[in-house]
Amino acid sequence: MQSYTGSGGCNQSGVTDTYQPVFWGLQLNGSGWYAIQSEVTIFEECGTELYAFTFMDSVYVDEAEAAVLTFTQSEVYHCAGDTVMIPFTCANCDSIIWTGPGIVWTSPSGDTVLVNMDGLYTAMPLSLSNSLYCAGTLLAVTVTDPPPPAVYMDPRMA
Repeated sequence: MQSYTGSGGCNQSGVTDTYQPVFWGLQLNGSGWYAIQSEVTIFEECGTELYAFTFMDSVYVDEAEAAVLTFTQSEVYHCAGDTVMIPFTCANCDSIIWTGPGIVWTSPSGDTVLVNMDGLYTAMPLSLSNSLYCAGTLLAVTVTDPPPPAVYMDPRMA
């Protein structure tokens, strides 16, 4: 049971917006029906009037398995003028939402992305369960210039 108390009346102190939402939370233990009971109490400051309203309803909660995306490299190397694919794996993915500065193509389900610019790219994996999307953890990967090649010199070799 959640209780909310607001005051108003003469001085209009406290909650005065009649369209303010009432927030609630539930302790969940798997899929199923959960009862919701809320009480709103309004005390009118100018008098001794107290108004209490109790609301009861129920909500069905369906647990879904979240998609899990993993980048196979922490950095992806890109040379100027090239287009590269960002490598990753995704378990239980139905689609992936990509953002970044140089995305040139994404497959319809988001399981392949091609980029042509350096920058930070983010991916939000989604799984679909009972017609509801469940979002996984938002992850980021950096596309950057490759490190210069190592150059070794031996002064004895001339």
